[in-house]
Amino acid sequence: MGFEKPQRDEQGKRKSKQTNDERLRLKVDHVLLAKGLRLIQQKTPPVAGRGQVPSVPLS
Repeated sequence: MGFEKPQRDEQGKRKSKQTNDERLRLKVDHVLLAKGLRLIQQKTPPVAGRGQVPSVPLS
């Protein structure tokens, strides 16, 4: 399966665009998640000599 750009098929174009958007959204979610985790690791200082990230209780 190659990536083809449908030129005159409006239905195919719409369908292809939708799947591309979904793929992009998933990719963005993964990137944001990775960035968020990295940010948390950077911003959280080690606890009192232990090199451990404090666990935040979920309310």
